Amino acid sequence: MASYNYTIAEEYKSKFVIPYIGLEFSGWTSLVTAILGILTIGLGLGFPLSLILGTNGFFISFGLAVTSSFIFVAYNNEMNNETGTTKVQEIFYLRIKQYRKVYDRNGIPRYLQKKKKGVLYSARR
Repeated sequence: MASYNYTIAEEYKSKFVIPYIGLEFSGWTSLVTAILGILTIGLGLGFPLSLILGTNGFFISFGLAVTSSFIFVAYNNEMNNETGTTKVQEIFYLRIKQYRKVYDRNGIPRYLQKKKKGVLYSARR
């Protein structure tokens, strides 16, 4: 019998992260969630589009669902080695939460919230 070394496959196993909820899936769970996402988006868009376009609405919605899932997985698998975050997390922090990307004196990037009214900030030494 031959033995196989799966350490490289285990090291680069895909990871699925939902930053707002804080869920992190790895392994086969990412494939299952991608399929569930395609079904959810496909049926969610398919029903309204089927009322407008007939049965072609379901084909269009599943095409959009597969395309959006492919783009999401591609961005989620692209890791930024400098910050240790994925592209989806960066988009979430910079666009949705409106954080600022600031580099500290060691060159490590940090995400900081905007200043809020009524909050006092003091300088740390």
